[in-house]
Amino acid sequence: MLFLDNYGLGDKDKEIMWHYAGGKPVYLIELVNAEDREKKVEELYETRKWQVRQKVELLKIVKKRILFEEEAREITYEAVMKILEEFREGTSYEYRVIVPELTYLVKENILFVDACKAMAKPQSSLDLLAIRDVINFS
Repeated sequence: MLFLDNYGLGDKDKEIMWHYAGGKPVYLIELVNAEDREKKVEELYETRKWQVRQKVELLKIVKKRILFEEEAREITYEAVMKILEEFREGTSYEYRVIVPELTYLVKENILFVDACKAMAKPQSSLDLLAIRDVINFS
């Protein structure tokens, strides 16, 4: 949040920006430069929602494969949705082992993995909202 102190922003603007963008520099810079920050947050959310939905819904019609442990593995819509369902109520997902579908979600910048805590989380609050939209859309 120290980054935002350099721009003479009020506490309300900083809270909104940090809540939605978290530590994502690209989002923060876009919000800092926006005249109407609430409108920009909505715009960023709509864009991210479409991007996440596209990456997940595509699995219904295309057989995606990723290299996982030196083996090409098919990623299924159902297995990806099972992981995303963990975010319906929570903000993190404790995994037992990294599976191909989790790797796919990380590779697509939807989730990130904290390997020390065996925890997966959305890349940002915008991603969490987009994930919840995908869950409700499906």
